[in-house]
Amino acid sequence: MPAALLEQCRIGGIILAAGEASRMGRCKAVLPLGDGAEPTVLQAAAQALQGGCNGPVVVVTGFHETAVRAEAARLGLPVVHNPDAASGMFSSVCAGIWALTQAPDQLPDSGRISNSGISGDSDISGVSGVSGDFGLYSSPDVPPAALFVLPVDIPLVRPETCALLTESFAARRDAVTYPTFAGERGHPPLLRLDVAEAALRHTGEGGLRAVLEQVAVQGGTECDVPVADAGILADMDTPEAYGAVRERYSSRNVPSEAETAVLLDLAQTLPHTRAHGKAVADAALCMAEVLHTVRGDVPAAIDLPLVYAAALLHDICKGAKHHERAGGLFLARYGFAEAGRIVAAHRDIDPAFVERVGERELVMLADKFVRGTRLVPIAERYDERLREWAHDAQAVADIGGRKERALALLALLERELGTDVHALLQRSGIWKTT
Repeated sequence: MPAALLEQCRIGGIILAAGEASRMGRCKAVLPLGDGAEPTVLQAAAQALQGGCNGPVVVVTGFHETAVRAEAARLGLPVVHNPDAASGMFSSVCAGIWALTQAPDQLPDSGRISNSGISGDSDISGVSGVSGDFGLYSSPDVPPAALFVLPVDIPLVRPETCALLTESFAARRDAVTYPTFAGERGHPPLLRLDVAEAALRHTGEGGLRAVLEQVAVQGGTECDVPVADAGILADMDTPEAYGAVRERYSSRNVPSEAETAVLLDLAQTLPHTRAHGKAVADAALCMAEVLHTVRGDVPAAIDLPLVYAAALLHDICKGAKHHERAGGLFLARYGFAEAGRIVAAHRDIDPAFVERVGERELVMLADKFVRGTRLVPIAERYDERLREWAHDAQAVADIGGRKERALALLALLERELGTDVHALLQRSGIWKTT
């Protein structure tokens, strides 16, 4: 997020981790999402909010207080305890809002995640015995201009999603800013200070939803920010849902089919460009599967879903100046930097710096094998361009150089596969040929 935007307003966050987790049967916040012990669910939620926060992120505890408090301390996050957690989530929302808006001087300056715990205790009194231990740091005696509210059991939200919400708020100052995925609102909403404070005056009936519904009724502005992040809708209330969330976390760097569709819609990619992307993706996946089989060794294995997704999206910003670079930046903005790096390189790759063909080279070569939606030899694609630009000596030199590099990469791939790649693609029969 641009530093200038962060300087315009202070954004805080609340992670709601006070629930009993009766359906899960164990404390959600400390469950692992990765293959090892880290990141925990709480850690992932905090990392998501850090994308949009330059103020403190506070964790609200209730049930499982000891376990959640210990994990928050390990991460360097301030804690506020809600002794009334059994009454429902809204009481935890209010505990977090109260800590951020009524006692900001007792919170750390940033709430940034660290590997060390925090020390020191200072009680906060004033709301139903709410108390907190906020470390030895101090922050400006000013509440945030807005704050995120994120249940801990929605840990797949991308940091870039929160950054987009903060960017929108800094520009518009809406009462409530929501992320939306395929038209559906999700978490975390970003509440302007006056809306957050209104929650403290609410009776509690209907919870936070009732407070937010009153915003529109009373003429407050709402803003929906479209994001390519299915994680805003993915909660984990049961062991089965936790398993699904954990599985998705392991592949979160690759846009899912639904996220890919949303990305193309956000970029307003034209239908014929999407069709070309599908043909390139089919070619790339065909080559990738054979290469994956030939190698067999895990360290050099090819990420097949990443190849397919990046190929589908390689021309997402077609029509823009330096469309490959624009596409890479676009994907990174929405949380897919790895796919973005592949897209940014699909026009030209220097084989002098390539030891083994990887995802990047496969997508680049696949694009050169496909004219529109039809399979053609790579040399033919470049020769067409050379004839088109025959009147421009510099263009001819540039195109000729790219052709030479592409053919060198193709030769590198063919040596490893031990076969003619164009013939391999022809035999696959996955699309029309000339």
